[in-house]
Amino acid sequence: MIGQIGHWTPIPRLSTGLALLALGVAGCVSNGFEGARTTPSPPGTPPAASSATSADASGEGCSPFTLATQLPEEPSSAPVYWQLPYRAPLAEEAAQRVADQLGVAGDVTSYIGEGGDRVFVFSDGVREIAVRSENPLDFTYGYASRPLSEASIILYSFEERSQVAEEFLQSHRLLDFDFEVQPAAGTNEADYSVRVSRLLSGFELFENDPRNPRIWLVLDEDAEVWLLIYQTLNFEAIGEVDLREASEAWAAICHGEVEPGTLYSVYDGTGLLVSTQGLVPVPGSEPLDASYSFAEGQVEAVELVYYAFDFQLMSINAIDSEASVRLVQPVWRFAGHAVDGQPFEILVPAAALEALEAIYRDRPEP
Repeated sequence: MIGQIGHWTPIPRLSTGLALLALGVAGCVSNGFEGARTTPSPPGTPPAASSATSADASGEGCSPFTLATQLPEEPSSAPVYWQLPYRAPLAEEAAQRVADQLGVAGDVTSYIGEGGDRVFVFSDGVREIAVRSENPLDFTYGYASRPLSEASIILYSFEERSQVAEEFLQSHRLLDFDFEVQPAAGTNEADYSVRVSRLLSGFELFENDPRNPRIWLVLDEDAEVWLLIYQTLNFEAIGEVDLREASEAWAAICHGEVEPGTLYSVYDGTGLLVSTQGLVPVPGSEPLDASYSFAEGQVEAVELVYYAFDFQLMSINAIDSEASVRLVQPVWRFAGHAVDGQPFEILVPAAALEALEAIYRDRPEP
């Protein structure tokens, strides 16, 4: 489900009581696959014929990977974004506005969170909200103590869960960006939840840790929101970059060539991370080596996504405001399954590092 709402400037995480409710939210990483993960084409991107050679597309002459989908021919260019820091330390009055927005009125306590920022917790005895930032909006909301009753829970379809989640977020003015509602496969409550992925220029913002989605809603047996983890990011477009064709990236993957800046991840049958190699490069960084030496499989989905470095376990203010890791760049994502059934993902830079360096160097003053 893809939507576009309008009005407000939001961005999320776990509190003391809510940390227990999340049933081990922090931990192993999942890739978000349910079988083969096929993401709908981004809005405004028509299906395009494969630009790979017929031999490559059929898998002939390719090793260790074969291709079982079409390669997109667009876009040829895309914006590059900058991940902005929090504007100011959170004050109790600002946190109170967030609590009011979610309808939680009650006692307030505070503590110093993992990233060193103060977190304000509001509770009315039934619901609780832990607010980490008002701008960008960052909070965790849910029942203060009631556990999720898995023994008696009623399972709702993905479409039903999506509708409840979208209506809840809209009613609390929490969707001021293009988005896509997706299955929350790999999370502890995958059958009861959905995740909401932000779209930048019509393309998905890659989930660095899909087991802990940036926006994640868990429903109870009454189709009420039992837990909401909410974290959007503030972005600013700082330039436009030409993109290499997906067919060029595929030609290297097809023959097992690992380009600098490749990020290669393998998951088990349940979606938990088994291994990851490499790193998406940014200006001033040295690409890490990755290897497909033990890989053999089939690529089933190819798409352009945006990659932002994950600051979830720290304050984004802890990262220098001029640090190149704040760069949010387009990458080609190749996803599929190995011959043993394990899902994998390969992220390959879609823009030349030299072009990103020029945008980084010439970006507007904050």
